[in-house]
Amino acid sequence: MLQKIQRYNREKSENVSDRLFSDFFVHELLKIFVYID
Repeated sequence: MLQKIQRYNREKSENVSDRLFSDFFVHELLKIFVYID
């Protein structure tokens, strides 16, 4: 699931800063999901 999100974000954003932000966002989301579980 996480890999799908990361792949989607990479395809969606060509900008390096956008990609870094997307990875950061996904990482924060993952932390939230871990806390919920």
